Amino acid sequence: MARDSRFRSLGALGILATLALASALASLAPAAPKAEAPKPDAAAKAGVIDDLKIIRTLESQAARLMDGNQTTPMADLISQLTRTRCDLPLAKPSGKPLAANELYERSRKSVLVMGGVFKCEKCGRNHISPATGFVLSESGAVVTNYHVVNNPKNLTLVAMTADGAVHPVKSVLAASAAHDVAILQLDASGLVPLAIGPRAAVGSDVFVISHPDRRFYTLSKGIVARYGTLMREKQRVPMLQITADYARGSSGGPVLNIAGDVVGMASSTVSVYYDDDHGKQANFQMAFDQCVPAEQILELVKK
Repeated sequence: MARDSRFRSLGALGILATLALASALASLAPAAPKAEAPKPDAAAKAGVIDDLKIIRTLESQAARLMDGNQTTPMADLISQLTRTRCDLPLAKPSGKPLAANELYERSRKSVLVMGGVFKCEKCGRNHISPATGFVLSESGAVVTNYHVVNNPKNLTLVAMTADGAVHPVKSVLAASAAHDVAILQLDASGLVPLAIGPRAAVGSDVFVISHPDRRFYTLSKGIVARYGTLMREKQRVPMLQITADYARGSSGGPVLNIAGDVVGMASSTVSVYYDDDHGKQANFQMAFDQCVPAEQILELVKK
């Protein structure tokens, strides 16, 4: 036993000596170069949008928020759609015309990807159904369509800003089924709001930033085609019709004037076919892009 003990002691001394020698040699060696910070993604820096990355980020961050009990169940949000008024400080419209590229870069910071989280019946995993929304106040108030929220198949609702941050929707502040508007509160602050602008004249230029069919942050341009009415919830309500294109996933997208102020919100499309035989449609002719006039958003905000 004594012999084994001496052997272990000598072994320990040997190890200490070896470490001391290694330390001395290391002090003589040139310093290793410091690790560089990761370079910004080249594609993102060039303004290239990675649609798949946005979906994956939404799904992973939504799962994290749900696991941390930070989200509001969809049933609770739907039950709050009966709220009809809220009190918000709103940004003031600028009225200053912008070049289209400048309008896009400024406004996209305020455009949201609204993500409805649902459980897939095929694979059993949670996925994201994307729509659009935009920021109304720095304090986290945002707006989208009523029908984006009123979806009981979803488990919850989250929102992603243009910089990739994902926030849970905490509550409904005010809503109108007839006008297809829902103002929501995110668990967020310091957001960049869009201003509500004056009524846009027929024939004036308008722009839409939205997410048609998961083509995120798509800009389209058109004009105000007319103002009219449509039937919704057994009520005849105002409608803004524009020629700027959008598609599914664009619901809740801002319609902007040349100053980047909001004059409407994308809501629905109606296709016109030359032949319509008992629901069997053929020979597509045109689509009507029907929007919520911005005044209907203001109707939900106390002054």
